[in-house]
Amino acid sequence: MTEIGTARIRLHILTPVNIGCDDVYDPTTFRVNRQSKKLIIFDPVEFIKRLPEEERKRLYEICSEGTVASILKLYQFINKHDIDGREIEVTEGFIKHFHEILGLSIKDRNLKNKINQFAIYRTAYNPYTQSPVIPGSSLKGALRTGYISSLAKENEIKNYWESRGLNAKNKKVIYNKLKTKDHNIALELERTLLKGSFSTDPFSLLKVSDLNSVNEVSTRIIYAINRKKDGGRASGPYQILETIKEGSVFEGTITLFKPINSRGVRHTFELEELLRKVHGFFARRINEEVKVINNLGLKHRGAIQANSLFKERFKKDAFLIRIGRHSGAESVTIEGNRLIKVNKGNFNEYLDHATTIYLASDEPRPKNTDQLIPLGWTVVEVVE
Repeated sequence: MTEIGTARIRLHILTPVNIGCDDVYDPTTFRVNRQSKKLIIFDPVEFIKRLPEEERKRLYEICSEGTVASILKLYQFINKHDIDGREIEVTEGFIKHFHEILGLSIKDRNLKNKINQFAIYRTAYNPYTQSPVIPGSSLKGALRTGYISSLAKENEIKNYWESRGLNAKNKKVIYNKLKTKDHNIALELERTLLKGSFSTDPFSLLKVSDLNSVNEVSTRIIYAINRKKDGGRASGPYQILETIKEGSVFEGTITLFKPINSRGVRHTFELEELLRKVHGFFARRINEEVKVINNLGLKHRGAIQANSLFKERFKKDAFLIRIGRHSGAESVTIEGNRLIKVNKGNFNEYLDHATTIYLASDEPRPKNTDQLIPLGWTVVEVVE
């Protein structure tokens, strides 16, 4: 393949971002410093080496019990020791919650559930430096969704399944057909719009590097809590996430290649065209979300930051994009062709929009909701 062009980009974090990976922090690998409000991630091997003989014997006794109660004892044992390690900022709400866990009775009926729910989902990181990274695959996925969705809007393709002979009234069947392996209508729509698949898909010509930090990037532990868009409290459980803090900046490259004649790529695009279409999609999403956030009596800090820093540069060298966990169903599905399953208790509804939104919170059950923030909003800046 011949390179058409490479753009050096910077990704500006506007609201907390968590890029899912397979790792979690659990209380057997950290302690909490209440004074500094830091989570201390330590090396378990080094921790054991430095323990006095009697303390090491006590640790082995706890670990050999192999019960749920012994896990709680282990948490309590660890947090009695002063251990050095990598530090992550935590909230006062997290500290309070953690000490509630430490104070649980081993006879608590819900001990297992409460312990299991206390895992912290780590954000993607460089395994050598332990620093947060933005995987190129995550950014490329968002670029793809934004571009395809804009194509669907431009071509006025709505409810694509109707053209495939599916009865619009039976939304459960349509929902299953959108996702099933054997007859994936959503995938079929993508292939139709892009005029190809696999090696003939134009996105096979797009390479997005992993993005590394250009400033001192720090992370923060927050709660992702679910709220109904109409103002009610959703029933979904909270999640504890390590998030990249607002103001962080990452840098990488986007490279577009020219197809070899034999590859048969029928739909091509320029980098500028790609980014403009993607911006259009995510600009519509953030405008919709601003209305939801305002309806909840909040201010959309992501939109405020975006307009403050980049408004005059949008669609020139700055482009909105949303990445990471809890970006919202509307940001990861094709506009005008989405069905989202909404649990109504005794039955499910299938709508073109989600009825709930995840927001970043300092506490698992906040009484004051003024500071709740949407997750995942960023701006791609083309540097050169």
